[in-house]
Amino acid sequence: MIVVKATRTHWDPVPVTVDVPTLTFFASGAFAGCEPVLANAFHVSDLRYGWERGHRRALDGRAL
Repeated sequence: MIVVKATRTHWDPVPVTVDVPTLTFFASGAFAGCEPVLANAFHVSDLRYGWERGHRRALDGRAL
């Protein structure tokens, strides 16, 4: 697996309501025909964030 570390400043997430009338990502390919469920959505602004380079790990967590 690839482990990617994200960094961000302090953030107090507040869920928001969204309406997604069409989600074409699930219209074809491996996920065609599945019924997607939106788990959560957040409004993000004025947030400093970054991503570190990914590192390969074995499924038991050992570094490769």
